[in-house]
Amino acid sequence: MKTREELANDFYIDDHAVLFGLLSKYSEMISKENGLKVAEEAVITFGRERGMRCAMRCLQDGEELSVENYTVYGEWVDNRAWSQSEIETISPSFKTKMTSCGWSNSWKKYGLEKYSKIYCSNVDVSLAYGFNPDNKFNLDTSISFGDSYCTFSWTNFSFKSEEELNKMFDKRSRVLDKVIKDFLYQCGHVLNAFKRVAFFNLGIIDGNKIIDSAMKDYQEIFGEDKKNAIVHESQQDFLVI
Repeated sequence: MKTREELANDFYIDDHAVLFGLLSKYSEMISKENGLKVAEEAVITFGRERGMRCAMRCLQDGEELSVENYTVYGEWVDNRAWSQSEIETISPSFKTKMTSCGWSNSWKKYGLEKYSKIYCSNVDVSLAYGFNPDNKFNLDTSISFGDSYCTFSWTNFSFKSEEELNKMFDKRSRVLDKVIKDFLYQCGHVLNAFKRVAFFNLGIIDGNKIIDSAMKDYQEIFGEDKKNAIVHESQQDFLVI
């Protein structure tokens, strides 16, 4: 039997994307428009909670909740280069551009593109809000909405020079090992948040139908061991760092 750490190595962006897509799919099938609202609220919930975890680690280190530190304390890194991004401008506003997205490719592969719009229009703004509501963030273009790339921009924030930008990345490299959370953890959080929101809005019976149906489909795609790992991972407090 694999250890938790060994199982975690098998998880990546596709698990995360497909899990959310399947939960959203069955939420819509079982509760129609209310189910889609549940999916949206679930994205906002796990997005803000993830942002709050980053903020708690930042404050624990005696740092301020600045835009720079939002990037420094981010919880995931794409080690397999499933997504491609670049910096568009550092001044007069800081903008980044994603030209290829591992989440988008995974939703397309498994026929779950419909739910990408719910995820993409809410997740990053919720992360930023959870980290610090005073830091204003915009999604200007999105692959999920038919654009060629995703553009992310910060309101009233810029870097004066490339040197300042590089200092931020150097700082991130120093804290990376203690802030990164693997995709098994992130999948567990998605399931945890979706379940809480579904139960609260739709009740336990329909909520369980959504969870059970989605996890059955997930198991058919990724296997029983990974399904069980997510279920076990979801049984924790995701606001504890």
